[in-house]
Amino acid sequence: MAYKMLCSDLDGTLLGLKNRATPFCCQVFKKYASEIDMVLVSARMPSGMRYIQKELGISNKPMVCYNGALVMDGEKVLSATYIELVLVKQLLEICIKNSVAIGLYAYDEWRAAINTERIAKEEFNTQTKVVFEPTLKTIERWAKKGHGAHKLMLMGSKESLDVVFKILERQMSGLIGIYRSNDSLIEISPASIDKARRY
Repeated sequence: MAYKMLCSDLDGTLLGLKNRATPFCCQVFKKYASEIDMVLVSARMPSGMRYIQKELGISNKPMVCYNGALVMDGEKVLSATYIELVLVKQLLEICIKNSVAIGLYAYDEWRAAINTERIAKEEFNTQTKVVFEPTLKTIERWAKKGHGAHKLMLMGSKESLDVVFKILERQMSGLIGIYRSNDSLIEISPASIDKARRY
């Protein structure tokens, strides 16, 4: 059976190093790129994937960002799914009450109101940069553009996120996708998005 497409996750799968593909992976991808479509699939934003595409020699291939909430072919958007801003505001209220920071992602934007240790790790791991902006200002700006968020990142202590995770499961299950990445991070996606099912 001849395969037409290979889809690969990045963090913990393709990337043997924290933010780079290994030389061996680059060699293999470049060898087979003309024979098979190589598509990267990740929770990352587009700029956190483009440099890896370039390293692998597959810049001309589509990519699945935010676990499927944004699918792009070069600069062309093939599919975009959002967390509605009314839900983002509800999540913001929960975060404020529980001393949890929130990062907002849409297209190639990453916004956060305050700096955290987790943000520095994300910037290093994904080779992207956050722009600091009050969250309500981001929401207002995106409302004028007519779109919501592709992904939210909730950052805090294990204890605060334990509490928030239970609240989200109780109050917002079915409205959003909730994924506990580690003790200090919860990732929120549109409810319909699941990279294992969708693509």
